[in-house]
Amino acid sequence: MKEWLLILVTALADGSIKTEHVASFEYLPQCETSGKARKLYFPNANNKQFVCLQEFIQSEHKRTN
Repeated sequence: MKEWLLILVTALADGSIKTEHVASFEYLPQCETSGKARKLYFPNANNKQFVCLQEFIQSEHKRTN
C-alpha cells in the first residue's frame, strides 16, 4: 500500500528550509489538487511550496516461505 504525503516546504531568510507534513492521501491526484488549493492561501509567498511525496506503507503481516 502506498500513501501520498502533502508537505509544505518553506525557504527561510537564513537560507535554511522548514518542512511541515500537512495531510496524507491515498492517490496522487488528490494530493496534487489539495496542494494547488492550499497554495491559494499564500498567493504572494514565493518562499512556500507544497509538494507530494510517496511513502510506502508495509503490511503488518510477514511473508513466510
